[in-house]
Formats: sequence, structure tokens, C-alpha cells
Amino acid sequence: MKRILNIILTMAMALGAIAQNSDNRVANLLSNADNIYMQFTCTVNGSNMIPDGTELNGRIYVANDSYRFEIQDVVIFNDGKEYSTYNKSVNEVIVFNASDDEMNMASILNTVKTATITKTLEKNSIATYSFAPKSSETIKNLTIDFNTKTNAITHLYAETSDDVKYSVAINDFVVNQKLPDNFFTFKPALYPDVMVIDMR
Repeated sequence: MKRILNIILTMAMALGAIAQNSDNRVANLLSNADNIYMQFTCTVNGSNMIPDGTELNGRIYVANDSYRFEIQDVVIFNDGKEYSTYNKSVNEVIVFNASDDEMNMASILNTVKTATITKTLEKNSIATYSFAPKSSETIKNLTIDFNTKTNAITHLYAETSDDVKYSVAINDFVVNQKLPDNFFTFKPALYPDVMVIDMR
């Protein structure tokens, strides 16, 4: 699960890099985004831990150094100070300092910002942006499809250094969504009888 989160977070962060390095259509959509929301279906192939063709449905919200990731029975919160993993099936949350988060948003951003970016020719209103990260030990190739008619990200693809392929269909993509206060922070009061394990 951690690895899938890492891949999808990297894809989400790549959207910001597109805004800095591409044409005005994409830049206008993303460059001033306070936050990004994606509802997705991720298909995994080539993993020795997940059967080929496995589909995982989830949602991710990213804002600066904070994110919220929801997939299967797990919700991960990181508000830049606190990192919490909530497992619905056992009604348990484990809380860490944000600095203990293996995802490390700064590292992911650096990977994306230093990537080489190329754009293929548009075909049927889809502009495809390909990334070749220079410093990532995990991601070998990253591709993002952008629909120039609807101004929406439609698909993300990633291939890892050990040849696992992730295909992420974006079913809903929203920028500058209005989010509640403390949206990226786990609040035990909102989860009746949750067991909190504080590892800070």
C-alpha cells in the first residue's frame, strides 16, 4: 500500500511540474492551484505482491506539503506536522510525526522538478507529457494525459525501476476545491471508539 501511495503522490506532484514546464493550457489549469483532488482507479501489473490486473479505487487530495489519501479501508492523513494512518477495518489509527512519513513530500517534489519533460504530438485532443525522473530510485518513467478540450487530467501511467506498471484512470479531477478546516489532520473525535496508538 505504501508503494502505491508513493507512486500516486509522485504522479499528483508531477502535475505541478507540468504547469511550470508546458504550454499555457495546462499551466492555466494548475499553476495557481491551492489544492488538487483526484478520484481514481489504479490498475497494477508486474508486481510480485499484487495479482496482475488488480484494480484499486481511491481518492487523493494534495495541498502544498499536506495530503490525504483514501484507498480500500485505509485513510492516510499528513498535515505537515502529524502523519496518521487510519485503518477502518480494525478502527485503529497510528500517529507519527510528519518527519517519520516515508513518503517525504519534499523528496517527491524534488524528483518531479528535476525530471526531463517531453511532450508528444496531440492526438484526438489528448496531449501526452512524459517524464524521466533523474533522481528517483523508484520511478523509471511517468506519463500524464491531458484533455485539451475539457482541460482535465485523464490518465496517469508509471513504470518503476523493477518493471511494475501502474495505470491510473482519473475519474474525477478538481483543483481549488473548498476543503474543511483541519481536513489533512486526523481528528479522533470524528471516529467513535477509535483506538489511537501514538508513536510520537
